[in-house]
Amino acid sequence: MPKLPILKWKPAPPGRAERLARWFAEWNLVQKLRRENPEFAEPLRPNRGPSDTPCPEPEPPVAPFAHELVKGQIRLMDPLLFVEFRRPIYVALIARWGPNSFISAPFGPFLEPATKAEWLTGRTEHALCVLCLWNARTLPVEVLRRSWHVDDLTAQELQDAWQVFRHAATGAELEDRLLTQVGCPIVHRRDPRIAYQQEEASLLASLALPVLAEATATAVKPQPASVTLGHLLEELLEDLTALIRPVFEEHAMAALAAASDEEEELKEVWDSKHDLDPLRCIVYREGDGDLLLHFSSTDDTHEDHTFEVVVKEQTRPTVTFRRNPQGKLFGEARIPRDELPEADLSKLTFRLKKS
Repeated sequence: MPKLPILKWKPAPPGRAERLARWFAEWNLVQKLRRENPEFAEPLRPNRGPSDTPCPEPEPPVAPFAHELVKGQIRLMDPLLFVEFRRPIYVALIARWGPNSFISAPFGPFLEPATKAEWLTGRTEHALCVLCLWNARTLPVEVLRRSWHVDDLTAQELQDAWQVFRHAATGAELEDRLLTQVGCPIVHRRDPRIAYQQEEASLLASLALPVLAEATATAVKPQPASVTLGHLLEELLEDLTALIRPVFEEHAMAALAAASDEEEELKEVWDSKHDLDPLRCIVYREGDGDLLLHFSSTDDTHEDHTFEVVVKEQTRPTVTFRRNPQGKLFGEARIPRDELPEADLSKLTFRLKKS
């Protein structure tokens, strides 16, 4: 008889059920106001058109927009960008993404987090209580400059926000401390929080960079029925090892220079693009010198499969393919700076090994 797998169970953090009940109370109150007060359900001014319609020219603000953008800022966005929403829209700049954009997450409308990808900041201001990391978008600087700088995240807040964002994007585990500061997972297809997320998802969608939706997408190529997943992975991953060496040699000096650039916290070093379809790998150099390996896949059989990242024939932490909020299979692994070659990244090779 085959040995049954060991299932690891972790109890829910204390107070989670009460927090969810409070969120539903807020949500139900909003729905009641919408039913009983037609004006509450209408936008503040008529919608100007579909999402691809250019934003209206800004009217003279009470105070000039603050054009200097820095990671960690909390900014109040120009209300003319969100004519269909009744509340002020605040966003946090949680990471710089290239020279002309930031990963930006909006603050939610309620006092309690709705899901595991919404984080209770601990701030007393109603509008800044909950940061919705599942709804983060890559916003261009020309849009973000139509805003006012109102506050800053502390170093600890920024670190926590980034961890919850990684959880939302890649399925990375949250530490116990953060589990007490996020909401409950959605486990039923009729959960009202799905309708809430669909409504909130439109918040920044029309303002995000057009390429965002294609950032991890790759074309699916049909494979012969006789090709097994194991054989396919073996061929693809050997190709990955062969390809990455010359690319690292070309970009070694640029990558090392990026390690000391505080503004470029996440700098792309190499992208396999579609060469290894259905697998794709993007390598980033972080501000502290670590390498971050982002893997994506269009093969549904990879979901929940775990692989070991082998660097210079040494096994490193595993990477598990999970689905991100856009439905893409995604996983990541980090190579610490002290485990990299001191000066010559061209000597670095790595491959995935099914665990």
